[in-house]
Amino acid sequence: LKQRKIANVYQGRNIVAVSQAVGDDLQQNLPIRPRRLAVINNPFDIDAIQQQAAEPCDLAGQDYLVHVGRFHSTKRHDRLLKAYARSGIQAPLALIGTGSDARVAEIKHLA
Repeated sequence: LKQRKIANVYQGRNIVAVSQAVGDDLQQNLPIRPRRLAVINNPFDIDAIQQQAAEPCDLAGQDYLVHVGRFHSTKRHDRLLKAYARSGIQAPLALIGTGSDARVAEIKHLA
């Protein structure tokens, strides 16, 4: 029922997706036929990523889980951390992203 409602909203409309995979998912799994689908990928600062990748990492040489994303309440890091805690997975969880100082502090407190 929920998927039908979502499909009705998007059916025959212009859609902008953050990646081709998201656009494909909408079309295949709802399924919908947008009037037009455009993709605007999130920009990446490749130089900054390469510089940070070259920095030493305390987790190097061991298995670990990684979450990459903006630290914002809509991302529900509280759920991620609860699920990780309940999972019993022994590998450390690394959270990588940016956000307000207050939000980062809140997530650190939850961890």
